[in-house]
Amino acid sequence: MLDEVASDGEAAVRRLSREFDGYDPDDFRVPHADLVGAAERVPDEVRGSIDFAICQVQRFAELQRATLQALMDATDLHQAIDTAPPDVRALLEALGEPYRKFSASRARLIPKVW
Repeated sequence: MLDEVASDGEAAVRRLSREFDGYDPDDFRVPHADLVGAAERVPDEVRGSIDFAICQVQRFAELQRATLQALMDATDLHQAIDTAPPDVRALLEALGEPYRKFSASRARLIPKVW
């Protein structure tokens, strides 16, 4: 399906929508007013939980990326811990002995993901 959408675009989306959902609107775009109305109906408590989750995921991704960068750039894990930002250093130290035992050659095997 993804390949079909990548190659055929909206025509593929329309075809798949008809096939699987029996849905074939004139336009797949949701009007802005409908989006605003739906957002306004989300209860404050749920919106707060969504905002909190977004912040948590963003922060974790930032820490993970910084940790990977520190490991990629260091010649050994001790250097990675010493040169990492304080919050990343605390995370690496909290992971404990298994990470301290990584050799420089093993640290270089971690792929860059960005």
